[in-house]
Amino acid sequence: MLEEANLQALRDRPATRGSADGGVIDELIAALAAQRARVRLTQFAGGVTAGGVTLPVAVVDFCSNKPSAGHLLRHVAALARDEVPVTLALDALGQGDEAINRLEDFCAALRRVLASESLDASSIGVSLRSQVMPLQAFLLISTAVLGSGPRYALLDAAQMQHQEDQRAQDEIDQNWSFLWRRRVANSPLLPAYATSVTTRCPLLNDEKATAVLPGLAIQAPPASAWLPIELRLGDFSDGRGRLCWESLQHALRACIDIGDRLLDHLSWPEAAQRADACMNRRLAVSLGGIGDLVIERGADPTDLRTLQWIDGTVLRASKIMWHRSRALARRTEVLPALLHSDPTAGFDGMARRQDWQRRWKYAVVKSAVRHRNLFVLSPYAVLPATEHAVTDFIDLLPILRRANAFSFANPVTHGCRNAREFAAFHRRAFAVMERRNAASLVAAGA
Repeated sequence: MLEEANLQALRDRPATRGSADGGVIDELIAALAAQRARVRLTQFAGGVTAGGVTLPVAVVDFCSNKPSAGHLLRHVAALARDEVPVTLALDALGQGDEAINRLEDFCAALRRVLASESLDASSIGVSLRSQVMPLQAFLLISTAVLGSGPRYALLDAAQMQHQEDQRAQDEIDQNWSFLWRRRVANSPLLPAYATSVTTRCPLLNDEKATAVLPGLAIQAPPASAWLPIELRLGDFSDGRGRLCWESLQHALRACIDIGDRLLDHLSWPEAAQRADACMNRRLAVSLGGIGDLVIERGADPTDLRTLQWIDGTVLRASKIMWHRSRALARRTEVLPALLHSDPTAGFDGMARRQDWQRRWKYAVVKSAVRHRNLFVLSPYAVLPATEHAVTDFIDLLPILRRANAFSFANPVTHGCRNAREFAAFHRRAFAVMERRNAASLVAAGA
């Protein structure tokens, strides 16, 4: 259920976009709450937004004193002043000691700019690819200089595989051991490893996911705009693990209908986000409590039949939402990204262009959607809230292939006895995500 504090905070916000617009937002929030859905919105100086901002940062620019470096620091300060959640996706640091020195210089420069305006640096999130430097160094420097804001380690394929080179394998083992120990710390370092976001529309491409949305920890393209809506399956259960599909189906459709309307009343801090929101209309409807539903039903999570039941449940929910998105496209307007991706624009020859335009229009009518992405899952959704062995639930991770994007927020901290089990869970989740990516490429004819 929607937290009353969240709703009340939005009711009390300044009328930055007009009371009529604010009233509509309140009504839509209440309508989602009535469907047992929770929406995460943030008040900032420009209005009401969702998800916050991800900013890619080429750290080498700060060492070469490029003018863009100072502009970016002032821009981050402006976002902090407006209370906009930010995650900085650091890149171009180099390797080894050079990377460590550049990270320290960048964090110190950012802290000086924020301190000059008495702004709190601890609200700034930071993400870094794991192979750039030891994770201990990344967390130590960023936390010591900027404070205990969100920190994300972006893990690559090498981190998920056994390495023949013993030195490389030792570094990988040290990373997993460090991540496992930090999972219960006051300032944890969260692993994230989604390489792309997908869509069920065959006319659109998948996109690289190189940034992490603040708070939501959804790995997504930089500067993308997402509206997150959360549903927990337990809210639609009879207490014995049996879902009331009539209520759940109504809620899933409402998430698409109401979420689509809510997108039109949100503000976005960045120009690139505003363009993305208009072009791609991204929803992030997440299903939680999957492991809890298994426990409630008394099912064996290691039994293939349990996986088949849960996978069928998730697939059915996904189809309901995508069918609703298609219905909205027919009733209102096709996703603008589809209208701007006409492959016939550069064709020579009137007859050839007209022939392909007919084919393209037919394909759009057949496959049109209202939203580029809309279904999010977390690897932690398969784990119950009560303490159980992670190894018992690892066989449920194949359901992740149904998602368009992934969230790494709110990790379950119990159930792993050691770093080896911790790594095995995440490696299995990563493998499912990668197989999903391969299947998506085959389906698209790549």
